[in-house]
Amino acid sequence: TLKADVIIPTNRSGKVKIDFNITGEWSRDWYDKGVILGRATQQANGTFIYDKLIRPAPTSNRGLIISNFMISYNNNADSTLDQVSGVIVDDDQLVSGNTYRYTPILVNTYPHNNTATFHLNSVIGSQTTTNYERSVSTITASLIIV
Repeated sequence: TLKADVIIPTNRSGKVKIDFNITGEWSRDWYDKGVILGRATQQANGTFIYDKLIRPAPTSNRGLIISNFMISYNNNADSTLDQVSGVIVDDDQLVSGNTYRYTPILVNTYPHNNTATFHLNSVIGSQTTTNYERSVSTITASLIIV
């Protein structure tokens, strides 16, 4: 699972900037797929509880995503990577001394509730030739002291 943790130092406040780059391949069209973020707060026992979804405010029936997937060759079904990149700031006032975890959540905005599978860091096809791509996905969280 992709995740990024950030610790808010004691007696500090700030915002958290999250950068992500996720690559893989969707089993259905990429253009109605996207990313939102989940934020979890670390508990006293070390576990994390998710308490916020970071996404645009709902103002219509449009897909509520931070960024959508793109592809370099749209006539391909099993050997071209789909990719999404984004940067967003968690603008909540976070509690000093706490640790927060950010995790990308992939969203399918297709209107008819069709499911889709995502292959992280690889294409759907399993061939070993060079056009069956592999990749690395990343997420980072940085504290911005204000």
